[in-house]
Amino acid sequence: MLTKGEQFIYNWQYGIYGGTSFKGYLAKALAVADSENWAKLFKAFPDEAMAMNNFHTTEGWWERVQDKYEANQLLIIGNHSPQTRVATTKRSE
Repeated sequence: MLTKGEQFIYNWQYGIYGGTSFKGYLAKALAVADSENWAKLFKAFPDEAMAMNNFHTTEGWWERVQDKYEANQLLIIGNHSPQTRVATTKRSE
């Protein structure tokens, strides 16, 4: 399961928030904030601010978030009717 901050970045990257929602504007602000404004945003939105910082500065962070998300998605195995479908956790190959 993704953390609050990881989910925030995931949703931003895949356009789930849209361009005019509060979280969409928050992501835009965090993405371009200078250090002084980032610190102010961090006081109000610490999870989101740290995740945005990790997205921009930590090598491999985004790829790990994507892998973590995909590992928690359910897969339908086989061609069964909806009542008898078998779900399992997707694993990387």
